[in-house]
Amino acid sequence: MSPALIPAAALLLLLLVSPSKKASNYEPASTAPIKYVQKSIQKNTQAKVQREVSVEPKGDFSQKDYKVILSYIKSKYKKIQAEDAESITKHLVDYGKKHNVDPKFAAAVIARESSFNKNAVSRTGAKGLGQIKDFNFPSLKIENPHDIEQNVSGTTQYLKEMLSNWQKRMNKAPEYRQAGKRVPISETEKVKLALASYYKGFTAVNREGFDIQTQGYVEDILKYYEEITISLKEK
Repeated sequence: MSPALIPAAALLLLLLVSPSKKASNYEPASTAPIKYVQKSIQKNTQAKVQREVSVEPKGDFSQKDYKVILSYIKSKYKKIQAEDAESITKHLVDYGKKHNVDPKFAAAVIARESSFNKNAVSRTGAKGLGQIKDFNFPSLKIENPHDIEQNVSGTTQYLKEMLSNWQKRMNKAPEYRQAGKRVPISETEKVKLALASYYKGFTAVNREGFDIQTQGYVEDILKYYEEITISLKEK
């Protein structure tokens, strides 16, 4: 090789083996998917936490609850007379206190069942605000299902009974599981099972669980409940 070419060859070799400064600014490709997965897991975990539901009221009901529920009915269900909206709200708060059930939760059930129409009657014969069947009237002390106070009282009481039924299962979970009975694994699942039981009966839910129609019913009510609850936080 000509002595004149040696420096040029050496320079070319140096360029080939030296790392590129531009390339060193990039993360190794193998670490990118790991970070993406970690962020996805964190996002899913946060979403799961946000979906946790509890309908037991914290402390005494405030005047704020009354105002929020009344405002919700008047703004979303404009066909309901103001007098009826006020009566429904008052009794939701009163019987929520009596049965220790968040009145916003009972309001969400009524929103789904009748759109706050006290005269509603379903094709299956369920009546009034909470769409209660005739065979439940005696135990819920309902004489006139279209009377606002009687129906709100019955709706709230029946919701409490369903919540209590599944709470008993949670309190004695090992015993019920050993007997092959359905047991909620969280507060949220208890609420969902209680709503399903309100819809299709406690025995049927214990035996069959959720079908597509029941699942849709439950999710509808939880959306209403979230909507009302968010309204309260914004006040």
